Amino acid sequence: MKFNLGNPAHYPFVYTDEDTCPRAAKYIRYLSLKDGVVHQGTSGKNKPVYAAPLHARAFPTPNFRRPGVKDTDLYIFHPSSASRIIVDDALYHLGDPGVIADVHTLRTQYDEVMRIKRQRLDLDNKEREANKRLLDMERYLANAAVRTCIQPHLLRTRPASPPTSFIPCIFAGQGPSDDQEETGNKRKHPPYPYCLKCHDDYPDHVKEDCPLWVVCRWCYSPLHAHDKCPVPHFNCTGMSCMVPETHPNYGLMCLRDDSYELRCAEWDADSCDQPRE
Repeated sequence: MKFNLGNPAHYPFVYTDEDTCPRAAKYIRYLSLKDGVVHQGTSGKNKPVYAAPLHARAFPTPNFRRPGVKDTDLYIFHPSSASRIIVDDALYHLGDPGVIADVHTLRTQYDEVMRIKRQRLDLDNKEREANKRLLDMERYLANAAVRTCIQPHLLRTRPASPPTSFIPCIFAGQGPSDDQEETGNKRKHPPYPYCLKCHDDYPDHVKEDCPLWVVCRWCYSPLHAHDKCPVPHFNCTGMSCMVPETHPNYGLMCLRDDSYELRCAEWDADSCDQPRE
């Protein structure tokens, strides 16, 4: 309906538009819901519709303490009141939609409270019945000495072993012996350590790195790949060189019987372009 300021049954509806400016709705309506009444307003056809709960206007001087009828006495609005028909007729003649909305919401909440109380009473009865049956079953089992009778049968069953699936299999490789000498161009790779990151039962990281943990097989550094190792002769011994000929740094800085620090010093002192004699 079109809002009429002179009609006491019309409640003004003020909303904030997209420009955050307060505006008064030209059209209003009252929509009754399950547990309340909604006040809606819009500025015209095909315009956004705004909504807010509808409540009664505040009276200037409600009677809280003065003699006479107290406005805090609201029992006549209870759904089970004997004067409900008379009260409804008086509300109709009052013609205030906000008052009617609040009375409607008040009655629905009275009914909701009573429904919850009935559910709670029903649940209490069910709980007492379940506790009674529980006590009866405990008495039957206790007097039958069931716990004593089944004790030998409980000890007869052997407990299951703890699961061992979480224990990874360890694969160790045999390295070159100390007295093994280099023969021709045949060179053996150093043993690859077991991959502690992927926990694979059968690790195979000879040709490719582990996708979860990349460690250089020559100097055990996680900062570079095998083919880019600057010190691939870390595992070389005094008897044999462990670096394959296909490595980019093959033949560089391998002093064999010297320590790793001496190898680095020699590599820094000499040119990296000089092949090993």
